[in-house]
Amino acid sequence: MIMKTTMTVSSEDNDNTQKASQPKSSDPSSSLPPLPFASSSSYSSSSSSTEWAESLSSLSTPLLQSKLSSLLTESQSLSSTLTSRLASSPSGQSLLHIGPSLSTLPPDLSSLMSALSPLLKDVAEYQKVNEIELVRVVAQSKILKRECKRAFMAQSCQKFLKDLMNEEDVLTRLMSWSWSWSEESSSMMQTVQQEVDLASAQGEDNVNVLGSDSNNKNRKKTMAKASGLWISNVASLERVAYFTFLSREKLEYSKDQVTKSLTGGNNHHNGGGGGSAGDGYTVDSTGMTQDLEMVQFVMKLSPRIHNMAKNVNDVLNDQFERILQRRMEKYSMENGNRMSTLTDDVQVDVNDAHVDDANMELLILGHLLRSFVFMNRGSDAEAIFARVAIMPIVRKYVSIGKLDEGGSRGECAGLLLMLQQITNQVREIWGDVLRMAESMFTWDEDEDTDTDNDQEQQQQEMSHKVVEIDLITAGVWVPIVTALLTDPVIKVAIFSPGIANIFQRNYLVLDIFLSELAKNLLAMNNDDLDAAQAPRDGDVEDNDEAAITDLYYQPKIGAQTIQTVQSRMYAHPMTLDYSKRWNLPIYYQLRFGEICSRLEKAIKGVEMNGWYANVFTGPETTMSKLKEMYGLELPFFVEVFDSLNWLWSQGVFLKPLTHRFLRGTLQLIGRVVAFVKQGARGEIKFGVEEKEMKEEENERDDRSLDDRHNYSDSIPNIQNLENADATYVWCDRLHNVAAVSSDVSILENHFMVDYIRTIENVVCPSSGNSDLDVVKTSYEISELVSEIMTDATKDISPLVNEMWNDIIVTLVTKQCTAPLAAVKGVAATYRMTNRPPPTQPSPFVHTILRPLSEFEKSISKRIPTQVGLQWKKRIIDTVSEEYSTSVSELIDTVQKTEDALKNRKVRRAVAGGISDGEKVRLQLYLDQEAFSRFVEEVGVDPTSVLGIQNLVSLTQEAESLIVKVQNS
Repeated sequence: MIMKTTMTVSSEDNDNTQKASQPKSSDPSSSLPPLPFASSSSYSSSSSSTEWAESLSSLSTPLLQSKLSSLLTESQSLSSTLTSRLASSPSGQSLLHIGPSLSTLPPDLSSLMSALSPLLKDVAEYQKVNEIELVRVVAQSKILKRECKRAFMAQSCQKFLKDLMNEEDVLTRLMSWSWSWSEESSSMMQTVQQEVDLASAQGEDNVNVLGSDSNNKNRKKTMAKASGLWISNVASLERVAYFTFLSREKLEYSKDQVTKSLTGGNNHHNGGGGGSAGDGYTVDSTGMTQDLEMVQFVMKLSPRIHNMAKNVNDVLNDQFERILQRRMEKYSMENGNRMSTLTDDVQVDVNDAHVDDANMELLILGHLLRSFVFMNRGSDAEAIFARVAIMPIVRKYVSIGKLDEGGSRGECAGLLLMLQQITNQVREIWGDVLRMAESMFTWDEDEDTDTDNDQEQQQQEMSHKVVEIDLITAGVWVPIVTALLTDPVIKVAIFSPGIANIFQRNYLVLDIFLSELAKNLLAMNNDDLDAAQAPRDGDVEDNDEAAITDLYYQPKIGAQTIQTVQSRMYAHPMTLDYSKRWNLPIYYQLRFGEICSRLEKAIKGVEMNGWYANVFTGPETTMSKLKEMYGLELPFFVEVFDSLNWLWSQGVFLKPLTHRFLRGTLQLIGRVVAFVKQGARGEIKFGVEEKEMKEEENERDDRSLDDRHNYSDSIPNIQNLENADATYVWCDRLHNVAAVSSDVSILENHFMVDYIRTIENVVCPSSGNSDLDVVKTSYEISELVSEIMTDATKDISPLVNEMWNDIIVTLVTKQCTAPLAAVKGVAATYRMTNRPPPTQPSPFVHTILRPLSEFEKSISKRIPTQVGLQWKKRIIDTVSEEYSTSVSELIDTVQKTEDALKNRKVRRAVAGGISDGEKVRLQLYLDQEAFSRFVEEVGVDPTSVLGIQNLVSLTQEAESLIVKVQNS
């Protein structure tokens, strides 16, 4: 209200000032300077105030009174105008409540300020007092909150200390307990045995003595009581382990907080602010103390927490080892004396109790394994399981005697049986424990709800996930492989690559064993299945117990879990060390050297004895079978075929050496193609020279009889040579070239079809699995091998075409053109012999194409399909061209002879009026007709042969002589 009034007065004064400052000619004070409060700027100026004071001092009193009166009148007028305007506006009406009239306000600001000064002073003092009180209240509030927090921390510390003391008492009780379930069970079994012995001595029926309901109920109650007490104790132990886990986490957090407080971590955490609360505790920007009180309290309990952790670990190790030993002893007793002394009915009853006992053991082991996880001592559980449960089985079966069982020393014939016995006994004794552990620490996701990408990603995450307790990898696989690697005799026998066959067999046995270990161990035995599915008979209490038993958790091991376990085994450092023990490069060198020696020996035998030399190293039945199946003819290529298939056989191939075997295959194929190519071009001579034969004979004579027998097997037999001292080039022998080209073409087809399929089946065997990943892998392998084999056989097709279109054509053409020398004898047959005109073709005509027809008939089924008929067309073209040339020369000679006789007028006419020259032309015509028919018989169209067309044109004139001869 005060501020609004001040504003109104100021406005009124300003209006009056403006009116008063307007110049008037009649007013004697018109020359006065403007009022000092006419504007805010003049009001604040000291020079204007001085000038106004000087002006007023020069005026008279009446004049000043007149001026004052006019100003008051004008002020009242302006106030009335302002009031009316305010009353006419909505915003102005709200200002009228401050007073009945603006005329009641002080006339100037000075009086207004004087009136308001005491009030403003009181307000300022009141505000200062309130601020001081607010600071005090906030400070007390922070102290109250801090104390509340300290009280809460104190309650937490009290609760933690109380829990710690309770868990220490429980742990002390557990440490002092005898854990006598096994002792009570053994005592119970001794009581049963004493009753059996007593009944036998008295001649009573064992079933009636031991099979009574009272004895069975008492025994079950006693065992149930012992089992329940044991389970209660291990459950308490698990609770203590869990509390110890939480305590150690709290202790680690306390250590971190202390470290941060000492290094300024708290100030950094709070943005650099904060200070000291004055009591040794760090205070943040809100004045709240940190948890250092509880941190210091927990740090003081550190020795007790560590001592409790140590005691828990000791109890866990002791009880876990005890329960494992109990099961081992029970298994030994069941397969030893106990089974041979009790009757069948008692055995069944004990077995039924054993099933319940096994379930109790699984519950106990579950508590213990989870306790190990809480204590972060999973490695201790794995080590104890390996030492107590697995190593006795491993020591029982892993020995050099078991390894060589069924074979001679060093053959490792018993390796497979030894590993199977270990796997079977481990599964029989510990299968349920392994399934429980894997289902506890790994899991299977619902495959129906996930996409393929999610499954793949999830599988990768699970394979890289660190499992708290891995009994299969660290508890079973590591002890087995450690036993194989630590015994020097066994290690040398298994991993030595000296004998390739034994090395390869050992590798496959252990590789299959490792790849199927998880599946074999996690599979349920028939006894377990029968026990799980067997109905329970008994009284109401037993039925209730059976109904509860049906609700027990049954572990479900799926394919994904097995694959995850398998991945963990492959990723274990011990598996990597085991893999390095296999000297696979040396094995490949042995195998490749073996096949190279076999191939080079075959090449040497072919060079000395020819292509038909029997260089096949396998049984004759195998060679006959391969020849019949694939159409091979030459033993050398049967040897090549068998050698390359042997390289990828199950008894030779190892999957990690796939790249090496592919490279070796390329090298072997390249060696064979190079050998054939060199021989086809005449760069290799077959046969044995006389000098070499004498040196070999002398060398063989110098050896003993035994050595001579062995050496004769390594030197190819030379008895098949037609001329022992002769060498030849096989490309000059027609049937050799044809046989080689045919077999090489068969090998090419085999390499591109069957051989690729063989490699694919060996590298990626199909087990009926329709998994997309398996199909994709198989397709990729097939494509890769196809590219490799295409590159390896790229020179075979050109070589086959060269042998047929060049070498065979040349050899057959040479044989076919040999009879053409008889063309010149046609003229001599009829010159001055007075023979009748010819009616049949010459005898030599049917011999011209006889080599071609006989050759084609002998190999008609072995001609490569890629060759076609082009080779015959080329032979016919060449032979017919030479034939037409000979005929043309003969006709020219006959014509010249006739011209010479005509000049001498001694031309003779013979019977029928046909001259000798016409007889020759008629004979040539008949020969041409017969030759054309023979060409058509071999499968070539005579009209497409240029040489035959020339023959027709040369002998066409003699066609009219046939009618002349027929008429005569």
